[in-house]
Amino acid sequence: MDLRRAWQVARSEAETGAAVSPIDRIGISFRNRHGHVTNFLFDDLDAACWAAAVDRVYGLDTVNGVSVLFRLLALIELMAEAGWLRPYFTLDVRAGASLHPALLATAASEPLLPTAKFDAGRFRLAMGLGAEKKPPRRR
Repeated sequence: MDLRRAWQVARSEAETGAAVSPIDRIGISFRNRHGHVTNFLFDDLDAACWAAAVDRVYGLDTVNGVSVLFRLLALIELMAEAGWLRPYFTLDVRAGASLHPALLATAASEPLLPTAKFDAGRFRLAMGLGAEKKPPRRR
């Protein structure tokens, strides 16, 4: 599975102190058929590290490489924000991160929003967790 391999490579490179070059921080540029360019810059050092690792494994000049990167970044953001996902991963200083296979499978199959994020509600349903209960409204 591409996401699992990318996660393992990026984690390994972070643990061994793999260098992030200035090229890695430049990001990705897309040019549409009309010549318009859209740039995704990696100002965040962690994102640049993930991007560099994915580039070395899959190439950010490929659709698969870009897809894997965006899905990894979206998953990391969701893991940081969605408390209901905490039973599906562990983070340990010594052992690193361990991700439940269902978490990776869902991240590999769920569509990304135009903002390159996962829809948290849809992701939750895809994990088989049902809809998040909202507190009742006060009158």
